[in-house]
Amino acid sequence: MNKRPRFEKDEDFLPLQAADLASWFVRKYWHEKGNLRHPMSNPFPWKLKGTFYGLTATPDKSEISRKLQKIREQFIERYGISEDDAEGYDFSHLSTKLLR
Repeated sequence: MNKRPRFEKDEDFLPLQAADLASWFVRKYWHEKGNLRHPMSNPFPWKLKGTFYGLTATPDKSEISRKLQKIREQFIERYGISEDDAEGYDFSHLSTKLLR
């Protein structure tokens, strides 16, 4: 976790293949069950040898909008952009539909 990201093919780097497989089953579980609240049932079709720990973040539309607005403010401040030039970076009203 403390090293720079590496971009490799999962066929060449088996831990990445395992992470891809695990994330696929967790996403499938989430879509079928509607949440990932703790304690979570086993999302895999095999028996686990130990406890499965995970971390989930499920922000709502207003939380995402607030975070994007904060990023916008930092961007304007850091690069000295005028409010007029930053008009295209207004995230106060998200127009995309957020899917669960």
